[in-house]
Amino acid sequence: MAFSKYNSSLTLEALQNKPEGQYLERKGRDTKPAKIANELIGMLNANGGTLVFGISDAGVVEDLLQLPERKLNDTRRIVHDLIEPPTCIDIEEVFLKDGSLIFLFHVNPNYEKRFQRKKSEDVFLRIADSNKGPLTRDEVTNLDYNKDIRRFADEVCADFSTKDLDTTLCDEYRKSMKYKDSFKQLAIKRNLAVKRNGKVFYKNGGVLLFAKDPCQYIANASVRYVRYNGKKQLSGSSI
Repeated sequence: MAFSKYNSSLTLEALQNKPEGQYLERKGRDTKPAKIANELIGMLNANGGTLVFGISDAGVVEDLLQLPERKLNDTRRIVHDLIEPPTCIDIEEVFLKDGSLIFLFHVNPNYEKRFQRKKSEDVFLRIADSNKGPLTRDEVTNLDYNKDIRRFADEVCADFSTKDLDTTLCDEYRKSMKYKDSFKQLAIKRNLAVKRNGKVFYKNGGVLLFAKDPCQYIANASVRYVRYNGKKQLSGSSI
C-alpha cells in the first residue's frame, strides 16, 4: 500500500527491496546530513528522484526516532542550510505501522539551475545508482552547458583569426540579410561577435558558422537531439 502523498508508486516494499538507481537512493540512520545534502544535490542536477532516510542499503528499516531531536532537526534543515541556490525539495515524514519514522526527500529536477554545497561550492551529479563528485571545473562547465545555463556558442573564441573567415560565405550572408554595412558589424548585431576596447572578437557561434575550418578552433563540436515518448517531458521515473 502506498503511503506517500507525493508519489503513489512508493510503498514500503518498494523502498526496501527495489534496487537503488537513477531515481532511488537509500540512506541508513547513521548517515550525516552533509552526505544526504550531497546526494540531494546530485539528484537536483540530474533528473530528480527520491531519497529515503531511515532505510539501510540492505533494505532494513532504521527508526529515526532513535536519533536525538537535534539531528532530526539538522536533517529537516538540510535543504535550507547546506544547498544553494534555494530550491524546493518536499520532505515527507512517514510513520510506519510499527511506529518507526522515516524521511522521504522528493527531489524535483530543475533544468535551469545548477546546485551546489553552500560555502564549499562543491557540485555533485547523480549518474545511474551513484553520486559523482565533487565535479571538476571542466565537469561543472559541461553540466552548465547541458542545463543551458552557460551557452558555449556565446563564449568568445579568443584565439580566432579573422583571416580564417570564409569571406565568400560571410558576404552571401550579409547580402541575404540585406545589410549594407560590413559583415563585422552584422556579426556584432547578430550576437556572433563582440567589440571590446575597439577590437572585435568572434564568439564560438560565429566561428562554427563562418570559419573556413571550424575544427581548427573547436574540436569535436556536436549537436545534441533529445527525443521523448509522448508530448510532455515529465520527471523522475516517468521521464
